[in-house]
Amino acid sequence: MSKITYANKVKSKESGKPVTETCRAIDLNEIKNSVNFLYDGSIKSIRTITNDDLIVSTDYTILADATSNTVTVSLPASPEEGRIYNVKCINDTFTCDISGNGNNIDGSASNIVLAVTDSLTFQYDSTYGWSII
Repeated sequence: MSKITYANKVKSKESGKPVTETCRAIDLNEIKNSVNFLYDGSIKSIRTITNDDLIVSTDYTILADATSNTVTVSLPASPEEGRIYNVKCINDTFTCDISGNGNNIDGSASNIVLAVTDSLTFQYDSTYGWSII
């Protein structure tokens, strides 16, 4: 079981000198699914696509390069609760479509269209589908 112990530097009431006070151990396995930076690491992935593509669980940010054609980015159909993805349309020839892939996006089954330099962040909730946040 992976655990970390964190500590605080505090001043001793008696001497006024700094001392280290151990607070408690945290089981990383208990919190890895609810604390995104511990689960995925502090550096998030970024991927550029030039054709229609499906976002996968290892993605975080998608740069949709619409230089040659309209690009459709499909959000995952069955993501983890709370999963967050960013999508940005880059280059200035065509647009980028965002598909909920069977899930609503902000209550609508319609695709979202991004123009050049537009970007949106999506978060999944199993009750409501994808929300633009």
